Amino acid sequence: MDSQSGYVDAGWMGVDARKYVNGRLCAETGYLYNGARNDYQTALEHRVRCGAGVYYSWGVIAVWNGGGYDYYYSPRSPNLNG
Repeated sequence: MDSQSGYVDAGWMGVDARKYVNGRLCAETGYLYNGARNDYQTALEHRVRCGAGVYYSWGVIAVWNGGGYDYYYSPRSPNLNG
């Protein structure tokens, strides 16, 4: 990581966007890693429908530590009735 800019090399950041309905995992993107040197990583909207219920998202972020990845949960989204 470049301490001046906050940029990291390709493959150093990843995100697995996860969709839950009624407290159960119903869909996820799988880990998507940054393909170029940058300071952010995103996952595209996942359009899988999982039926009626209370939806929320709760992703997992992977960060390279020099010898492997450390994993962190993103903040959980608010509930959405669907």
